[in-house]
Amino acid sequence: MLTVSTDVSLLDLDTLHRWLSTDAYWAIGRPREVVERAVAGSLNFGAYDDGRLVGHINGDLGRIGRPAIHYLHASYPREEMAAFYRAADIMVVTPFRDGMNLVAKEYVACRYDGDGALVLSEFAGAAEELRQAWLINPYDINGMKSALLEAYQADEKESSRRMKAMRKTVTQHDVAAWADSFLGELAAVRPSHGKTVRPAKRS
Repeated sequence: MLTVSTDVSLLDLDTLHRWLSTDAYWAIGRPREVVERAVAGSLNFGAYDDGRLVGHINGDLGRIGRPAIHYLHASYPREEMAAFYRAADIMVVTPFRDGMNLVAKEYVACRYDGDGALVLSEFAGAAEELRQAWLINPYDINGMKSALLEAYQADEKESSRRMKAMRKTVTQHDVAAWADSFLGELAAVRPSHGKTVRPAKRS
């Protein structure tokens, strides 16, 4: 299963359409499924156009009973999302601009067998920590197609090396470690005015 996930307001389904139409996609034997998960909390922008484009792609490339893209436009329980992440051979997170994009870390956290592959936009905040992912520039369509092909054709040893390194990073840099680091830096800040800062009075 090839899972594609990104914020729907930043999604470039046209790029995906071009990828699905290329010889490179068919050269990998056509992955079993393509799943596009749009975040329900951000559906308000461009949802109609995205749905229409998904329909166009499925009409162009799909088969009876087997659409090219399964477009999931809703929220799902944590257990179901974990099942999606476990089933995905490749996770593709390709925002043009974004925050941390924790979906990439969620995918890595679910790959406890050390398998799977992550193709990640270099503009996602998570790319700073997940350096072993196949990092891509989503504006570079040819580079993106090459990364997808490389990730799919990578041998088990290479994929495992990358995933184990990313899992180590995710395990060590969890929310507790982030909070400790953030609060530690705040505590290290010294007032510039040289005066003693009194604690705020409780109401």
